[in-house]
Formats: sequence, structure tokens, C-alpha cells
Amino acid sequence: MGAYQNASQLLPKPVLAMAREVNYSKENYLILARRNKQLQKEFPQIWENIQGCAYCADGRAPIEYARDLVASWLVEDYFLHLLTEAGYEAAAAGADKKRTILQYCQTGAECDFQIRLGGQVFHVEFLCDYTGYWCRTGHVDLRDGKYKKLRTQQSLALGVDAQQRKAILLDFRQEVPGVRRVEAHKPYGGKPAYVVPCQEDDFFPLSPDDLAKHLQAALLAKTA
Repeated sequence: MGAYQNASQLLPKPVLAMAREVNYSKENYLILARRNKQLQKEFPQIWENIQGCAYCADGRAPIEYARDLVASWLVEDYFLHLLTEAGYEAAAAGADKKRTILQYCQTGAECDFQIRLGGQVFHVEFLCDYTGYWCRTGHVDLRDGKYKKLRTQQSLALGVDAQQRKAILLDFRQEVPGVRRVEAHKPYGGKPAYVVPCQEDDFFPLSPDDLAKHLQAALLAKTA
């Protein structure tokens, strides 16, 4: 189950209503509204880019992957709004910060968010679990390339459990204790992945105040 079907667990409004409210582009709205023929006619380059996303789709049709991707942007933008409301200077980063589906499903090497605090810029990756997988299995799965990116950029990852309405912060300054690499990870279509352990008491309530408090503590710890 992806973001398109489950984003409403986290958003204050249904996906289409949210896309209208934040003035998402027409092509993104057509993707979410399942208007495939209109999308193909009016935005042929976007349609072609979507067809090139098959490698990233993990068994989904490319258009289904595109819907999940656009819905995930809505969720990311909503959490950026929450961070801004909490007083952070936060912005989208990476190749998809303009919220346009690029050729070959490029998402770029940058983390999802850039947050400024105390004159420093921090990289924060946004992760979301809509099925309770993390708490059920006791680990957070990351694609091989994403894990290496987080380690290289000395990043934090903000993970949100939509079902439990809880969040977790993972710090990739150093190798995470207990992390292991899986050469062929079934949930990722047999592609390599890293499995990062997590415990129930690592999670905290998903409220703006708790999010701001835990994120500030994590960011300040990175500067120590």
C-alpha cells in the first residue's frame, strides 16, 4: 500500500483536496485524479517520463508509481509546513523539489529537506510507513543507494508511522548499530537494501510540539 491510497492518514484533507489547496500543478493533479488520457494528451513529456519509471516502481505500473510519488510530495510538503509552523527554516531539496516527475524517475542526490539552525544547514530525509511495518518487524528498510546517501551526507532521517501516528529520528552520522545489508530484498523487488533496527521506545508521538522538541535535540546533538 503506497502513499496514494494512504496519505489521508496524515493529511488534514483528502489527497485531491489537498493538491488543490496547495496549488499543485495541473499535471500533478491529473496524475492524482487518474485522468491518464488527458495527462498523456496535454503533458506528453511528463507521460513519457512516467513510462521511464518502471525500474523504480517495484512491481507497480509506472502510473501507479507516479501517483504514489506525487502523493508522497504532498505529505512531505505538509510536514515542511508543520516544521515551519514550529519555527524552523525548512525547505524542500533535491531534484524533485520543484515537484515535477523527471526522466528516469530522477529524485536527485540531496535529502528531502534542508533545515537551518544556528547558522548551519542540516540534511533530513523524510520516510513514511503506512502499514505498521517498522513496528511489526523492528526495523526500517532503506534502499542501498539511499542508505549510502544518508551516510555520505551525514544526515538525519525523520520516519513517520502513519498507522500509529508516531515518529522516529535516525541519525546517520555514524554507522547505525546492528544495521545489515540484504543483497536481494523482496520488498524492494529483489534489489539490495539496508535493514536498520528500531525499537518501540525509539518512537515519539506525532504532534507538532513533540516533533519540534525531538528534532531540535537531534540537530543540536549533531553539532556537539
